[in-house]
Amino acid sequence: MEGVVPERILYHPKRGFAVPLQHWCEGPLTGLLAEVVDPARIGREGILRPETVSRLLADKARGGADALWLVFAFELWRREHFG
Repeated sequence: MEGVVPERILYHPKRGFAVPLQHWCEGPLTGLLAEVVDPARIGREGILRPETVSRLLADKARGGADALWLVFAFELWRREHFG
């Protein structure tokens, strides 16, 4: 692509990108997130502490979607592999 793409772009070091977790958790995934990380359901499974999940849900409104996303991903994985 030399000669087509400017050198400053072509040879720029790689860099990460932000994932819009906060937007997803408060927008398009709100319903699914609430169902998957429901503290009552989490408590019945006995793996994670429901009080911690409740705190993470409360923190979501203050920009704390990162940790909640990890619980969400874990729960989806657990359901897929262990029912």
